Amino acid sequence: MTTTTTAITTPITAITTATTAIITATTTTITTAIATIITTTITTIITTAITTTITTAITTTITTTITTIITTIITTAITTAITAAITTTTTTTI
Repeated sequence: MTTTTTAITTPITAITTATTAIITATTTTITTAIATIITTTITTIITTAITTTITTAITTTITTTITTIITTIITTAITTAITAAITTTTTTTI
């Protein structure tokens, strides 16, 4: 009777052990894959957000600076021209 029980339980134990190993390996693989996908996605989102924010800030600063410089140059040129015209007209009239 013991030999028959052993002959039946030994393969069942081996099958159970193998099944547990397969389930553990599969679960670990799936968990790792999901964690990698989530980490990669979050990293990409954060990197994109930071890059976009920095790029926008730099672009805005450069654009504002250039616009200010050009506006100042044009305003100064117009003011100088008007002042020169008034001075010339006043001098000529007198």
